[in-house]
Amino acid sequence: MKIERVLERVKPSWVRHDVRSNRRFLGLLALISASFLFCYVGVLAGLAGQWWSNDIYSYGFLIPVISAYLVWVRREAWVNLPAVPNPLWGWPVLSAGLLMLIAGKAATVLLLQELSIPVTLTGAALLILGTRFLRVLWLPIAYLLFMIPAWEVVTDRLYHPLQISSANLGVSLLRMTGVPVYQDGVFIYLPNITLEVAKACSGVNYLIAVVAIGIPMAYLFLRGWVKRTVLVGMAVAIAIIGNGVRVALIGLLASRGLAGDIHGPFHVLQGMFVSVVGYVVLFTGAWVLSPASGSSSAQKAGQDSVGKRTFAPTQRSASLFVTLSSVVLLTIGGYIHFVHPVPVPLKKELNEFPATIGGWRGADRAPNSIPFGAMKADRTLSRSYLDGSGDRVDLFLAHFEIQGQGRKLDDYNSDRLFQNVSEIEVRTDQKGAIRVNRQILQEGNGRDLVLFWYDLHGKIVTNRFLAKFYIMEDALVHGRNDGTLIALSVPLSETVDSEHARSTAERFLSEMIPVLADYLPGD
Repeated sequence: MKIERVLERVKPSWVRHDVRSNRRFLGLLALISASFLFCYVGVLAGLAGQWWSNDIYSYGFLIPVISAYLVWVRREAWVNLPAVPNPLWGWPVLSAGLLMLIAGKAATVLLLQELSIPVTLTGAALLILGTRFLRVLWLPIAYLLFMIPAWEVVTDRLYHPLQISSANLGVSLLRMTGVPVYQDGVFIYLPNITLEVAKACSGVNYLIAVVAIGIPMAYLFLRGWVKRTVLVGMAVAIAIIGNGVRVALIGLLASRGLAGDIHGPFHVLQGMFVSVVGYVVLFTGAWVLSPASGSSSAQKAGQDSVGKRTFAPTQRSASLFVTLSSVVLLTIGGYIHFVHPVPVPLKKELNEFPATIGGWRGADRAPNSIPFGAMKADRTLSRSYLDGSGDRVDLFLAHFEIQGQGRKLDDYNSDRLFQNVSEIEVRTDQKGAIRVNRQILQEGNGRDLVLFWYDLHGKIVTNRFLAKFYIMEDALVHGRNDGTLIALSVPLSETVDSEHARSTAERFLSEMIPVLADYLPGD
């Protein structure tokens, strides 16, 4: 023990300084990490819930781990870089990320909150560490985009082409095996069964998982962007071909009656088959394309960092910006967690809504009789009204006193309302001309003409994105985010065409608007 104490005393001063510097660095890292987690814990929990409930994005659990590993494996590139804070760019980018978070929370748009994560991290990296660090860290930060369940924007355009190509390849392979088969688009007709290469069977969903795993593999194990691009492209191409093979195997088994389920024994031919084939190609390709010496970029990173166990001393300015950015994150986090909109009830309960409006007489319907995707509202009314001539209008109201994730006016259930929707102008006695949405919906074997709009505390809104803006404005300025969906539905038939249905809906709407004003909140 005495010898160790003597050795400790005779250590060079720069060694003792590095130990203190490392401790200080780790302390600052813990501070900024805790502040970030406090600010984003709700968003991260929401992401985890989506990964857990959606098989397509189940790989999302790996993305933060892989991103952290990409940072660690390149430690030789940043471990001795001096921290040179860049507040000129750091503050605007960090502010933009946090504004996205606040706006997404106020407008109940989870995607906007999720997209703010890489923006906020980029701003923090610029503000605290500087541009040189960001050049090293840009890939791990950008890679986090793969964990956000928003890739339908890209994949939606690929579904139909890949459905057709998978069906074509599957049919060609079946014919090569002697199976009699006829193809009509995405339908494959076999002697004993008809198969459809449906949207979910196109293999598109699992291609994102292949790319998400392929990018870090190519980056870690291959040198040069040519080889890296070849590896990822090859994996995607083979996965697409693999889906055609999967279709052929399903057809072959179904034609032979060898499997009770069309996805084969133990469901091995589910869509996951595509990603498995892609992963096999990724690992095989990485092994083939890697340097002959067997030393990968990841191994090289570990070897290059030998002897570089200490971090460069953190500058005082960097420590200051860590403290300031932590204060900002904690403040925004406090606002997110503890400031909530105030519920805004109706002026009168909907059960008091008159059963007689002008010449119209109404009778209540089941609450779920009109599936507009707003059934989680605080108050709902579903009622059919008839006039003296026998014309019928179905009225549906859904009021939200307060909106939040999973309970809001406009969610994915509302998508069908806005497909091929158009706006029309309707004249009313009280409000003059108002604009509403017009839609023809297929309900079972029948069709309905639907006029609908949002009432946001007195503002009539038809555009769903403009509605999000008004909801955000109300939440930030007035501390409320209530809203109501109003929909009028007229059944179409051989005797009731769209023009007659529109005239019927407009007549009822003109008489209903003055009554509605006594129930909905507004200035």
